Amino acid sequence: MAYNKQTWKDEIPDLTKPIKDASGKQKTDPQTGRPLYELVQEGTRITSARLNHIEDGVEGAHAHMVELSEDIETHASDGVKHLTAAERTAWNAKETPAAAQQKADASLASAKSYTDTQLLTKADKSTTYSKMETDQRIQNVVGAAPAALDTLKEIGDALNNDPNFAATMTTQLSGKVDKIPGKQLSTEDFTSSEKTKLAGLTAGAGGAGSASDAVIGNRTISDTNSPDRRYWHDYNPAGLAGQHDQIHHR
Repeated sequence: MAYNKQTWKDEIPDLTKPIKDASGKQKTDPQTGRPLYELVQEGTRITSARLNHIEDGVEGAHAHMVELSEDIETHASDGVKHLTAAERTAWNAKETPAAAQQKADASLASAKSYTDTQLLTKADKSTTYSKMETDQRIQNVVGAAPAALDTLKEIGDALNNDPNFAATMTTQLSGKVDKIPGKQLSTEDFTSSEKTKLAGLTAGAGGAGSASDAVIGNRTISDTNSPDRRYWHDYNPAGLAGQHDQIHHR
């Protein structure tokens, strides 16, 4: 209810000027019975209507204060809705939406830059062997190798740690005799001594016309002389007597 404010003015009587009736007697207020004087200032008259209006205003104000007091009590006891001084200070210290968004954007850009940098140091999964694939590759290399030759160290030891093993073997093989199809090296091969003897033979020895003086060397008969029986006994061993007789009777 709206309250209409009443402006009150004091009534100021001049106590030296009483109001008198025709008989010379001082008049009184018929409602209050107080003596009447001429007024220096007229005041606001108190009426029942004005007093009741004041009562209505006081009553309305009282009802409104009761409602407010209930609301205040509810607010004071509500720990969620009611902000304490510490909470207000903490709230005021929080970021504004714009500043928070700016920091969030900067953090996102930094995280993306870091992630992109780290990804460049990583291998692609499509081109990288997994542990299982790597183990299988190693197994493929080892295969059925014996336990004594299934590591690089053992293979290196077996090759006498020679980094040029193939070249070394090629050099050593070049000093070996070639194997000819249908033949092979054996205990019946020529010895060094036999090779030396064969090396002393003249090329073409044993062929037609090869039994010349130059090839045969010193001898007791010439190519034009046939064996004489007078000299046969000097060349005939004891076991060739029969052949000697045959030659003797020619």
